[in-house]
Amino acid sequence: MKDSAAASEVEHERLDQLLQEYLASCRRGDSPDIELYAQAHPALADEIRELFPVVEFAEHLNADASDHVHFTPTRQAMQLGPFHLTREIGSGGMGVVYEATQPPLNQKFAVKVQKGFSTNSAVSQSRFTREAQAASRLHHPNIVPAKYYGTEASQNYLVMPLIDGVSLDRLIAAKDDVDPRTYLLFEDICTDWQRLAALGAQVASALSYAHSQGMIHRDVKPANLILAQNGNIWVTDFGLAKMRDDKSDLSCTGEMVGTPRYMAPEQLHGVADERSDVYGLGFTLFEIVTRQCPWAGPQNWGATNTILGERRATARGTSRTLEIPDVRELNPAIPDVFAMVIMKAIARNPESRYQSARELELDLNELCYRGNIDRRSSPRSRATLSKHQARSVAVLMGVSFILIAAIWVWRPFPEVAETLPAVPRKPPHNQSLFPPTHCITYAEPGTDLINLVITVNSRSDDAEEYGEGTMYLDSSDLELTWDEIDQIIGLRFVGVEIAPRSEISSARLCFYAERTDLLPTDLVVFGVDNANPISFTPLDYDISRRPRTLHRVKWNPERWTSGELYETPDCREIVQSLVNKTDWKSGNAMAFIIEGKGNRTATAYDGNYHYAPMLKIQYRKPAEKLVGSQGNDPVARRLPQVED
Repeated sequence: MKDSAAASEVEHERLDQLLQEYLASCRRGDSPDIELYAQAHPALADEIRELFPVVEFAEHLNADASDHVHFTPTRQAMQLGPFHLTREIGSGGMGVVYEATQPPLNQKFAVKVQKGFSTNSAVSQSRFTREAQAASRLHHPNIVPAKYYGTEASQNYLVMPLIDGVSLDRLIAAKDDVDPRTYLLFEDICTDWQRLAALGAQVASALSYAHSQGMIHRDVKPANLILAQNGNIWVTDFGLAKMRDDKSDLSCTGEMVGTPRYMAPEQLHGVADERSDVYGLGFTLFEIVTRQCPWAGPQNWGATNTILGERRATARGTSRTLEIPDVRELNPAIPDVFAMVIMKAIARNPESRYQSARELELDLNELCYRGNIDRRSSPRSRATLSKHQARSVAVLMGVSFILIAAIWVWRPFPEVAETLPAVPRKPPHNQSLFPPTHCITYAEPGTDLINLVITVNSRSDDAEEYGEGTMYLDSSDLELTWDEIDQIIGLRFVGVEIAPRSEISSARLCFYAERTDLLPTDLVVFGVDNANPISFTPLDYDISRRPRTLHRVKWNPERWTSGELYETPDCREIVQSLVNKTDWKSGNAMAFIIEGKGNRTATAYDGNYHYAPMLKIQYRKPAEKLVGSQGNDPVARRLPQVED
């Protein structure tokens, strides 16, 4: 048995050497023949014929070297369209990323140049255009947005904001050149299970949103997750993304894309859906918690070598099943419920995983909500942290939090559900999305005050969203915009029935929190300085340019708990300035802007108007004009004016 195991190990090492040799030849621009490799090594012929094409696809190589156009900027060719490339900052599965500036303001961007495809190929070009357009429509505070795309010098390129942060792969590896403040922030998150769960929930939320828009990422891994210095996590590199349910000729059956180490097993056969992205996120959390790759064999090929090794054993009549070790074996400090979430996300069988990123997000949110999660840190995390403490400075965490228009579905863990408070459930899809009225007024008993409660109209601009019973922020009365870190949420309330120059006693915006976040935030509430602001539209979603009231209100909630109702501080001066405008009329629209730095949930409420964002105003009707001078008599102030 020992001799057999030793022979198998030697065989495995020899196969890996041949694979490295084959890939090196491909990268030099040669076209090595896989069949010649198989004939030269008959004992490994079956493995060579199965493994080499798979890894070649994974490396995004093509046997036809003439179809490859690799862009290498020179001093004479550092320009792509209006963007001037300054330096290379990274390389992904299908492109190289450069830092770039755009004259005359010299604002910095990240420009990703596509590699491995030629613009001479109509299929490749059509696919790039279609998917770039789809990526540009993704508006979520945890997704790096696509700002522009084009073709120049036979190269496709995609332009994104330049995020000031560090990718998780470099933080996990504790690279010496990473920013020490971001590294300390990362390790601080890793030593608090609730904050780590919140980090994962942000990524799951971004993936869930992308899936709702028909996009599958297909390459979720630490290198595509950027931690900003303010604590926000960004999902980047949707360059491998594909449209879900894409049955056009632009999609190649069996096309295998992604990074082998993080690919779900089914991706080896060219099959990818939402559960494949769930696997990538689960695998990333596994590495953060353990700082190890769970797969046997060479780490660079991850599931590829492991699963093919399993096939070889089965073909030879050896019963062997290679499974990922339980995360608790590698880090006993992790709470059991957290370990259960990770292991479910990376189940080999897609049917055994979370069936959507939304399901994973909900369970990670629940971990955030549970205040009794063991906060013990991973011994490995502490050891790694000490490596960098000597060269690190104090970290200023400019982080923030959630402002949303949503209520999330509660699905408690078995065995612990009785310890958790109940949260309102999402309504069934056939429930009406439109209330009988979204504006209610009633008198305050015993006073001359009137209460007004109005919700954001649930009407959506997208019929598909209406059918799903979900309202995203492209609804005409909800909007989100951001530039790198600053995030702005706009809320528009239609039909505010307040007479001009009414006396505002109090005014507050109210929200139900979708997810738990333990971090403080620093927000500012403004009014849109217009007596009847127009709706938000997909063509003009950048609400940062809308005029703002001089009056503003600071809001600094210390934490945000899923399912609870939160109110802003009193905004009566903002509302008073709006109803005092000369062109204000009862029934006009009233809009607000809430601005701050860091992470806030971008998804809107789920279509149940009971949990829509609200504006609550308490006011008195305007005093009617006086007859002559009648002093401060409250009765006299309300006498009707007598016409001459």
